[in-house]
Amino acid sequence: TVAPWTGEDSSVFQMLFDFTTASAEAQLGTVRAVRDGTLRQLDDASWDWSSHVEVIKIINNRCRRPNDRVARVVHAELHVPWFLSIDSPRHRASHIEKEALLSDQVPIEPVKFIVLVPCSLVTDNTHLNATKKNLTAVVDFGHSFLYSRQELLDSAFLHKMANENGYVMIASNWRGMSRLDLPLILRMFLSEPNMFSSLRDNIIQGYGARVAIQHFCRSALLDMDFMSFHKPLHRDNTTAPRYVHYGISQGAILGSAYAALAGARGLLDGTILGNPGTPFSLLMPRSDIFPFYQALMLMNLHYKRHVRIVLSLMQIFWDSVEVTGVLSPPLTEPFPKTIIYTGLGDSTVTTIGAEVLARAYGAVIVEGGGKRHPHGLHLADAQEVDALNTDEIGISLQEGAPSSPITFTSAAVFTEILYKKEWQSTNAFSDRTVQRSGNVPHNDVHWCTRLDPALQHQINVFIVEGLFVDPCKEDANGCVRSNATC
Repeated sequence: TVAPWTGEDSSVFQMLFDFTTASAEAQLGTVRAVRDGTLRQLDDASWDWSSHVEVIKIINNRCRRPNDRVARVVHAELHVPWFLSIDSPRHRASHIEKEALLSDQVPIEPVKFIVLVPCSLVTDNTHLNATKKNLTAVVDFGHSFLYSRQELLDSAFLHKMANENGYVMIASNWRGMSRLDLPLILRMFLSEPNMFSSLRDNIIQGYGARVAIQHFCRSALLDMDFMSFHKPLHRDNTTAPRYVHYGISQGAILGSAYAALAGARGLLDGTILGNPGTPFSLLMPRSDIFPFYQALMLMNLHYKRHVRIVLSLMQIFWDSVEVTGVLSPPLTEPFPKTIIYTGLGDSTVTTIGAEVLARAYGAVIVEGGGKRHPHGLHLADAQEVDALNTDEIGISLQEGAPSSPITFTSAAVFTEILYKKEWQSTNAFSDRTVQRSGNVPHNDVHWCTRLDPALQHQINVFIVEGLFVDPCKEDANGCVRSNATC
């Protein structure tokens, strides 16, 4: 029998074949080798974080006024294993050194990061915004497209969440996709599309750096001198803090792959992906920020059709650094519990991309969310959601079927907020219109979702307790908004 797992009835299929688009080694060999090489060096008995972290600046606030939410901001840098070209390790056009992937010891380079401590963890005051809280979580924030770790300091809604729920927050730059990488990106779009391979290798090194930062957070952060105050941080010694990644936009697009890589090694307890999407070649031409980059590419290309072709070629390199590549079947690694949310009508990261990403995770939609119930995503009732709130993580494959469906015991939940006006507008704006004008009308859905009270409730429960809840169940409008006003 050609396919024994189908049973005796061979009429269930007309043709059966395995079509391999890329080997596991070609797709994920480098990115997993950087992760494993990083952890191998950090787990060595000779590695001591206290000698590999340097404080640059500490900013203290007094936490006396009602609107004070941040007690301390620490600017620091730590040494991380470095796999980029030895001749120019910091240069953005460098590549991963293949020899370094086989070495037990590689050079180290400094990476800057920020630690934000909220007032509620250090004050005994009882005014409105500084009620005493115990430490519940260390949240790693992933910044948006071509921004930097500064976004954590600029986002008052994150300060409010941290202060009200007892989070220490950290942030670092996405190497390869921060503001420091803009010159390379402009060069790539203007004249040298082959530089995309350098961009990919820098992103892989960035994943290694974030894995190192997460390792530091779990093993040494809370014991560092810069975390000492006149009184110890408020902590419940019977409960360990949770370690969670929260990425928004690009922080979720890259964060999904990073979290899948880090979660497989037990570094993350959970992941929150806000307005994510995949694949790159789908997201770019459907984004309201694309006209600028298309104009750059048309300085080097003749027709818009050529732009589409070049983006498709770039996707070959991009597969290994986005979650649809990392989670490509057959899976060999689990991922941490994950919340995915998006807004129907988003003009910056198309909802179609978020649904593709959710399918890659094998996510379910909680009852009350997911107004469209997209193809391939199961609508979970209350009993099924309770089943997702177990601590079991892993995957299983049907024996004897190399391409058979995969059973996920890792859990992911997908929520869509419907913005009626923007959803109708983006639906009316067809792909043909996008091709003709090269422009998608901008709206504020991409920003409003992160501020939505229903989603913030879901996120806070997940960070603190590790539980999935239906954010729309208690929402007065059932997660339907007339328009994106925030």
